[in-house]
Amino acid sequence: MSNWNADQPKAKKEFRVGIVAAQFNNTYADALLGRTLEGLIEYGLTEETIDVIRVPGSFELPFVAKKLMDSKSYDGIICLGVIIRGDTLHFNLVADNTARGLTMLNTKGKIPVIFGVLACENKDQAQARIELGLEHAKTMVEMMNLQDEI
Repeated sequence: MSNWNADQPKAKKEFRVGIVAAQFNNTYADALLGRTLEGLIEYGLTEETIDVIRVPGSFELPFVAKKLMDSKSYDGIICLGVIIRGDTLHFNLVADNTARGLTMLNTKGKIPVIFGVLACENKDQAQARIELGLEHAKTMVEMMNLQDEI
């Protein structure tokens, strides 16, 4: 394995990334997407190698991520969403099943799928976690580099 700096990864080649981003809770989801895109560019990707597909909510992320994976056009997929707890069990159903669907893709697929779904108790938590978009970008680059080495 190589010894590239994991604190500041750089894409080893021109990778193609698909981002599937939920629109629900759009104030936070749009900001999370923005930080993720900034991170990917910072780590060496170009706008031309990043495709963004928007879906209604987080529950729809696994469906579109699988379509992107099956297309064999991408080196990695980042799934982004923001789920905020409400007064019903709907939060649990969406969060649990989104995580389950993305985990299945990640373990059975041929390319890395990054779980960038925020499950928050309230809007303040969501706002405080927008910066995680940079971490999702970093993880994507690290995983694509690793996949390229293996």
